[in-house]
Formats: sequence, C-alpha cells, structure tokens
Amino acid sequence: MRLQRDQCLLVREWLLSLIKEDRLEVGSDIANIEYNWPVGPPRCKPLEEGIFEVRSRISSGRTTRVFFFARDDEMFLLHGFIKKTQKTPRQELELAKKRKKRNGGILNDNLKAYRPNF
Repeated sequence: MRLQRDQCLLVREWLLSLIKEDRLEVGSDIANIEYNWPVGPPRCKPLEEGIFEVRSRISSGRTTRVFFFARDDEMFLLHGFIKKTQKTPRQELELAKKRKKRNGGILNDNLKAYRPNF
C-alpha cells in the first residue's frame, strides 16, 4: 500500500527538500530522541493516540515538526513539516494519525524505522 503523493511528501522526501544545514539539524534531533529515549520537552512532546513530535529549530527562525510513533524497539516517522503557526495545524496531526492507522505499526517503504534504545 502506498500513500497518495498529493497528500504530503513522505518524510524522507520532505527531509531531502530542506537545505543541508536544516536537514542536519532535524536529523540530529531525531537521532537524539532515537538514542536517548524517553525524551521530553523541549525536543519531544506527546500528542494524541501514541503519536509524538520531534521539535526542531532551523534556519531563519523557523521550526519543524516530525511526527512519529514508537512500537517495540522501533521509531516510525509519519510526517514532517515546517510549522508556520503557533498551534499545530489539525490537518497535519490528522495526516499522521491516518498514516499510523493505515500502516498499523508495520514497516513498509512509506515509513522509516529506527531501533532506539527503549
């Protein structure tokens, strides 16, 4: 099963669309959470239905969010975006919830899994 490309860029493609400096910052924050789990604010925050967000500051004062969920010893990245408002847009979270539900925690080519030290 593949997610529709017009809904949103997949996390990997979204990351690759960022400039190198920003990719390194977001990747570093993901790795920090991966290897130091559990991590709390300000870098990681629980949202709804077992979904967490990685919070990163990138160039030009912008912020990004990468939504993920953890199952067993894996971290599944669901959705990434540049945040433009103070409150997280509902549609961004709903897309992450839809992806989590569609995939049911099963790794496929739409999700990237890591093996953090839980």
